[in-house]
Amino acid sequence: MLKCIKCGYETSGDEYRCPRCGLPLMVVKEGLKYRIRKGASGVWRYSDMLPRINGDFFSLGEGYTPIRRMGKSLLKLEDRNPSGSYMDRGTAVWISIKKPREVFLKMSGDFSRSISLYATKMRSKVVVSVGKSDDASDIEFYARLGCDLCIECVKEPTVRYGDPYMIEGFKTIAMEVMEQLGDVRGLVVPVESGILLFSIWLGFKELLSIGAISEVPAMIGARIMENGETRAENPIIEFLASQEVMFMDVDPQDALSATIQLTKAGIYPRPISAAAYVAASKIENNYVAILTGSPLIMRKHVGGGSLTSLQRELLEVVESMGRATAYQVWRQLGGSASLQGIYRALNSLAARGLLLRTVSVRGKRRVIYFSVNRD
Repeated sequence: MLKCIKCGYETSGDEYRCPRCGLPLMVVKEGLKYRIRKGASGVWRYSDMLPRINGDFFSLGEGYTPIRRMGKSLLKLEDRNPSGSYMDRGTAVWISIKKPREVFLKMSGDFSRSISLYATKMRSKVVVSVGKSDDASDIEFYARLGCDLCIECVKEPTVRYGDPYMIEGFKTIAMEVMEQLGDVRGLVVPVESGILLFSIWLGFKELLSIGAISEVPAMIGARIMENGETRAENPIIEFLASQEVMFMDVDPQDALSATIQLTKAGIYPRPISAAAYVAASKIENNYVAILTGSPLIMRKHVGGGSLTSLQRELLEVVESMGRATAYQVWRQLGGSASLQGIYRALNSLAARGLLLRTVSVRGKRRVIYFSVNRD
């Protein structure tokens, strides 16, 4: 059963928005518990807060993304998910519920990359509709996954971004931040459609409803101004504003400057995502800025099985450094893992063809460098 949180409209059909209010519909659930299943993979650590499914959960290790300090702000790095964005959280839930044999998609950035990655790993047939002017590097990603490609052939996609089960996965960011930090002062979320902000807000509201938290943390939506103005309001933004969610308008140049600043720290957000960091840096200490994903196409699953969170982080670090020794990578990570463990993981990535391993001879010393394999 699906229900509108505002007007109470209910349906058991395949709708994803309330026909009265225009809000995303939410999945009606009973018996919610905030219990962390330590042995579970991905978002299924919080399965007692998610819809019940028939059969097995499906996961590629999404979620439990790191939180990194940058100045007085905390950054939640959602680009560490398997396809490079928070979309994987929603995809893991949707695909576990629906278990589709066929998936029809229109090429649409992070969303279609995530769905196609998970669906092909589940051995579903995936058909992706390509636009006449879409970039060849994007098309290559789907081709290497084994998707069927066609020019503007899909009229009605199998799933949409605002699907209620996608929202169920997105909301796990709330549970995860609570698990990682305990006391959450506030979050800043980048806003375009408002779906992600709505989802995280919903996660905290559900935690509040079962007594897992005493109040919903302060929540702020960060928006980039266009031509000196913010975009027109939509039903989601208007509803969240009525629920004491605040919004901050970020100057486009500030968002761009923050993007450049973050790339120097090995983080590659889009400007809309960097806007959350800009907003967080202007308010109180220890607000969490959600960095939703990287524009870099993630190829880590295309040629092999899923990677551990450490391996994903190592690939990001090596990419940001150009080339590096195991010791340099270890120093960059701040000693969060053992040097021996880093070396083993780097060699494993090289064996899978994701990193290149080169040897430089300096006198009697052999120095081993690792770099990202771009072939």
